[in-house]
Amino acid sequence: MNQKLKAENMKTRNRIIRKNLDVIILLMLLEKPMCSKDIMERITKEFGICLSTGTLYPLLHSWTEIGLLECKPYVKRKVYSVADMEEALKIINEYMEANKYLMKLVESNILVEKRGEQEKILIFGEKEIVVE
Repeated sequence: MNQKLKAENMKTRNRIIRKNLDVIILLMLLEKPMCSKDIMERITKEFGICLSTGTLYPLLHSWTEIGLLECKPYVKRKVYSVADMEEALKIINEYMEANKYLMKLVESNILVEKRGEQEKILIFGEKEIVVE
């Protein structure tokens, strides 16, 4: 794959992750309470994306304002946790429902086969594409 296509694939991946950050962060906070620094570090570690405070703080503040999150101040940091578990689970469920259509569309049009150790074949209609 040429460099321009690789770069474009990374842009697409990053755009998808960024568009789903609210759900990703909410899932992280359902696992355990975290401060903003820990959230940013985990996003970087797991997805290779560096979040700015300008991206993260408005989300955390708005969720705290509406009662979805609770914020406990500690020395030099604030720890966020899910305050309204029922509402958080509704948001996650809505996200999953919204993605069902997309997944059905992908699954009905693309078949992925594994051949060999690292080789994958994507089959779309009559076309086969080898992905390494």
